[in-house]
Amino acid sequence: MKLCLFGAGRWGRNYIRTLEQTNFELVAIIDPLYSGDITKYNSMEEIDIDYDAAIVATPIITHYALVEKLLSAGKHVLVEKPMTMSSEDSMELIHLAEEQNKTIMVGYNVLYLPLYQYIDSSRLISYSSNRSVEYNNNYQHVLYDLLCHDIAIILKIMKCAPIGVEYIGTYNEGTLLLDYERFTLSCFASRYKKKCRTISCRTIDEFIELDDLSKTIKTNHVLDYSEDTPPLLAQCLDFYQHAVNNKQHEENVLIAIEVDRIIEKALR
Repeated sequence: MKLCLFGAGRWGRNYIRTLEQTNFELVAIIDPLYSGDITKYNSMEEIDIDYDAAIVATPIITHYALVEKLLSAGKHVLVEKPMTMSSEDSMELIHLAEEQNKTIMVGYNVLYLPLYQYIDSSRLISYSSNRSVEYNNNYQHVLYDLLCHDIAIILKIMKCAPIGVEYIGTYNEGTLLLDYERFTLSCFASRYKKKCRTISCRTIDEFIELDDLSKTIKTNHVLDYSEDTPPLLAQCLDFYQHAVNNKQHEENVLIAIEVDRIIEKALR
């Protein structure tokens, strides 16, 4: 299956490396600043070769218009998180993908972490996360850039939306509180602190801590998952399987839409 990558920046470069391990054939990169060996175009309108699918790793503000064009042109699409700047726009894209019988997925690679097999939501009594980076991405709110990952993780664990949402913080740093009937889940993110990606959970029976930088999970003993399939690769392989079979990834799009809705509530 031939694929075009839109955006070859910091995250797009990860896709270039990862796609080498899949059955996708990366035939072109659409990015005016790209200077590698793969065929380059400056825009979608310039593309003069056939392709079946696309990965969109461009700024969020561009997602809706670009994905709409790709789906209308009959392409399968994996778009980086979040899908768009609004849940209404995201729903339109999902409906369009269904009408076109094409796959649309959103790049929440955190959904492929090995965390979920260790957490039973019915036994969960506390949850907190810390997601910090050492770069300043001022063109989008920390909710869109960092906390969206943690929202997706919580939705996968809890299998339902929260009953309350509150964001306490600024454009670049803050805490998101998601209220469920039995407890509140807390997610912190910052662009000012040392790089960190940790999740700490307590269940009735044990304490569980994931450190995604050291690739370890601590429960009653330490589990090393560094040799597992990397989440980004698992995501690309999953996208390929759904696209080649013209199937929608129902769990992925349902989580993606709910993430959009939660961000909208947090920003009110």
